[in-house]
Amino acid sequence: FKRRHSLARIHTVSSQPPPHKRSCHPVHSCVGCLSRLIVHFPASVMFGIFLILIIITFSGFGGGSYTMADTTNFDWIVPFGRGAIQNEAVNDAQNKASAGKSLTREEDSGTGRFWMTFDSGGGDIFTAKNVQTMCEVEQLILTSDRYKQFCVIKDEAGVCTEPTLTIAYAFYGTVNDTSCPLLPEANVTTRAQELYNGLQIPSERSYSSFFMDGGTESRSPVFTQLTRSRIDLGAPLKGYLSPFDEESEQLQDYVDYYEDVKQIYFDAFGMKSVWLYSAYRDKQSRNGLECKWYSSPLVNIENADISGGDITLAIFSLIFVYLWMLFQMKSFFLSTFCMLQVLFSLPVAIVVYRSVFQIPYFQFIHILVIFLVLGVGADDVFVMYDGWRFSAQAVEIKELEKQKVSEEVLLEKRMEIAFTSTIGAIWTTSFTTIVSFLATAISPIMPIATFGILAATAILLNFLLVISLIPAILVTYHFWFVKGRFCQLHEHEYDIVQDEENAIVSDGFKEKEKEKKEAKFDDKITGKGDVELKERKGAWGSDKHELDGAGSVHRGSVASIGAAQHQESKVNDEDTKEKKDFLQVFIEKAYLPMMTKKMGYFYPFAIGWVATLLILAIVAAAYTAQLQPPDDAAQFLPEDNMLVLVPSQLSDDFIPGEFTQFTELRYPFGIDTLDRGDFSIYEPGKDRGDVKFDSTFDLFPAASQEAFNHACDLAQTKTCGSNGCEGGFLQSQIDGAQKCFLPAFQAW
Repeated sequence: FKRRHSLARIHTVSSQPPPHKRSCHPVHSCVGCLSRLIVHFPASVMFGIFLILIIITFSGFGGGSYTMADTTNFDWIVPFGRGAIQNEAVNDAQNKASAGKSLTREEDSGTGRFWMTFDSGGGDIFTAKNVQTMCEVEQLILTSDRYKQFCVIKDEAGVCTEPTLTIAYAFYGTVNDTSCPLLPEANVTTRAQELYNGLQIPSERSYSSFFMDGGTESRSPVFTQLTRSRIDLGAPLKGYLSPFDEESEQLQDYVDYYEDVKQIYFDAFGMKSVWLYSAYRDKQSRNGLECKWYSSPLVNIENADISGGDITLAIFSLIFVYLWMLFQMKSFFLSTFCMLQVLFSLPVAIVVYRSVFQIPYFQFIHILVIFLVLGVGADDVFVMYDGWRFSAQAVEIKELEKQKVSEEVLLEKRMEIAFTSTIGAIWTTSFTTIVSFLATAISPIMPIATFGILAATAILLNFLLVISLIPAILVTYHFWFVKGRFCQLHEHEYDIVQDEENAIVSDGFKEKEKEKKEAKFDDKITGKGDVELKERKGAWGSDKHELDGAGSVHRGSVASIGAAQHQESKVNDEDTKEKKDFLQVFIEKAYLPMMTKKMGYFYPFAIGWVATLLILAIVAAAYTAQLQPPDDAAQFLPEDNMLVLVPSQLSDDFIPGEFTQFTELRYPFGIDTLDRGDFSIYEPGKDRGDVKFDSTFDLFPAASQEAFNHACDLAQTKTCGSNGCEGGFLQSQIDGAQKCFLPAFQAW
C-alpha cells in the first residue's frame, strides 16, 4: 500500500496514456482489446466468469435440467417411419376399441411377463427333488408382497388367476400350496410321462411342448433336460383404461414392482452385484439345478444399474486428466482452475440444451458427453498454455524487453502472440468437432440426434471458455504466484522506473531514519556519508530496500537499483523459460533430421513414410467399404448376462409351439393413417397421435366379407423361403396360429 501511495504522486513521461486507460478503438484488433482487458483485470475476469458459470450450473438444479427423462419403448423408434406409423395406428385403434371395456388386470400383459428356465445339466429334469426345487423358485414371486396387485384376475372379486404354465401347476395341480412338499417319485414320473405323451396328441401338444427342450422328441426314451415356467401379470393396471393407455406410465409401474422382485431373487440366491460386474453374469443354481429368470422390466433395471456404474468411470477420467494437467503445469492453481473450466462446460451445456433449446429428452447416453469434453477441453487448455509459455521467446517480446517497456505492455503483447498462435488451431479442432456432431442432429433416431446437439453445444461452450477464461487464469497465476503480487495492483509503468525508484528510495530513507531514531538503533556507517543500500524481497514480491546508516544517497546507486529492479521484472520467470520435453527433443534430434536426410536427389525416409501412410489409408478404405448394418439388434448387456441368455434359450432351445416365440403379423382393415398432431419427437412417450379411420370402409356388404376371408386364406398359404419362416410358409401352421374372427362369427 505504501508503494502504491508513492507511485500515485509520480508523473509519467510517456507520450501515450497508460495501457489500462486505453479504449478498444476500432483500429485495434479484437485480440488486442481482449488481451488488454485480461492483462489489466485478470482476477476480475476469471472470478467473474466462474461466478456466471456457478449461477448457471445451480440454476439447472432448480429448473430440473439434470433430471433424467423416463425411458419408453418408443425412444429409439423412428416416429415418422412407415412401419412406426402403421404399427401405432393399429395400437391406437385397439386402445380406442377397448378403452373403458377392459376390467383391471383381466388381460395378460406381455410387458410384465416373468420367465424362468431350469437346466438339470444332463438326464431327465422331472424328478421329485427337482420339481420341488422349481416350485420353490416359482413361489418367490408368487408369494411376494405386491404380486396380488399385479397378477391377472379372473373376476371382479380380485382373485388372482392361477398361472397354468408353471411347474407347480403342472405337477401339484395348483400354485396355492406355497410349501411345495416333496412329491412321491412315482407320482412325478407318472405326471412327466403324461406330458411326454401329450406331444403326440394334437389337443395337448401345445401345453406339453411348452415344458420340453428342442431335443426331447429325438431322444429314446423321451425326456427333457430343460424346462421353463411363465407367470403372467395383468393389464391394464389400476387407473388405466386399456393395456395401451399411457404405455410409458404403465411400464414404469411394472418396473417399480420388479425392483422388489429383483431384490427377492438376489436375496434367495445370495447374489450381489459389484461395481462394473453384474451378479446376473454368474450361474445361479439350487439343489443342482441351474436357474435363470427374465422379464423385460428387469432388463430396464439392469441397463439403468450398469449405466449408473459406468458413469463412475468418469470420475477416474477426471482424476487422470487432472493429474496429467498437474504433471504438465507443475501448479495446483493452474491445473485446478483449468480443470474447473473444462468441467463447467458440461452442466452449462445441459442447461442451454434443456432450457434454451427446450429439448426435454435427457438420458444416460447424454452424460457420455463428459468424456468428449474432457478430451477436447484438456487438449485446448494445453494448446493455450503452451502458446502462453512459448510467447515469452518470441522476437517481438525480446525487442520490447530491450526497450524497457512496462510490464503491462509486455504481457499484452505476449497474450496477443499466444492468441494469434493458438486460436486458429483451437477453433479448427472445435469447429470440425461441432460440425461432426451437428451432422448426427439430423438423424431420425432421436437419442442419437439429441446426443449430437448436446455434444456440439458443449464443445462450443468449451471453446468460448478456453479463449476467455484460460488466458485470465494464466495471467492471474503470473501476477499472484510467479511475480508474488497476490494482493497488489499492477498498473505501474516501467518506462518511468528511474523516477519511481528515486521516489521509493527517498520515501524509504525518511521512514527508515524515523524508525531508527525511535528505536534508538546504532547506525551502521559504511563510508564517508554513503549509505549501503541492501535489496530485500518482500512477502508479496514487492521490492523493499533496507537503509543502513545515515547520510546522503548516491544517485548512481539509485540508478543501479532501478536498473536491477527492471532487469528482475523482465519476463524471464519460470513460466517463460522454454523447457524441452521428450517429444520436442525427439522431433529436433531424430525425426526432423531423418525426414530431411537427402540421398542423391531423393529423401528416402520422407518418401518411405508417405508411402507407408498411403498404404495404410488404402487398406483402411478397403475395410471401410465392407462395413454394413448389423444383422442383429444392438445388445447393451454382456453376452453371459442371464437377461441375455434367457431370451436366447426361449427362442432356440425349446420345442416351437408357444406363440410368444413367434413374430406377430397384423393385417388391419379400415385404418387410414395416424395423425401425429402435437407430438414432439423429444417426448416419445407422450401424444403419439390419433388414428384416422377410413370413412369408406364397410364390412357389412357380402363382397367385403368375402374379400376379408380371402385375405385370411392368403395369409395362411403364403409361401416364404426366408430363414425366419417355418416350414416354407409365412404363417406358422400350428393350430390356432391365425386369429381371423370373421369365419367364426359367420358360423355363429
